[in-house]
Amino acid sequence: MKDAAALTELGYLACGTPGNHVPAKHARLFKDVNVVLVPDLDKAGFFDGKDKSGSNLFGTANSIKVARLPGPRPEIPLSSFAYAKREEVLIE
Repeated sequence: MKDAAALTELGYLACGTPGNHVPAKHARLFKDVNVVLVPDLDKAGFFDGKDKSGSNLFGTANSIKVARLPGPRPEIPLSSFAYAKREEVLIE
C-alpha cells in the first residue's frame, strides 16, 4: 500500500489493493471514475492482475488505462519512483 501512499503524496487520488487486482466486489467504488492501473512488472501484476482488474472494472469505471513503469526491473516498486518525485513514470 506504500505505492498508493506515495502517489497520494504527489497529489494523485490513489488506492492500493492487498492482492494483484481490484476484486469484483469493490468495482462499484469506481463507478464513473477514470481509472489508471499501475501494476507491478512481475507476471502476477502486469499480466494477470491488470487483466483481472480490467475485467472487474469494465462497465463500471468511466475509462480504464494501464500505466507501465519504465525499465525491465520488477523489483523496483512504484514508490521508489514516486518518492523521487519522478512523476513522468506515469505515462499512459
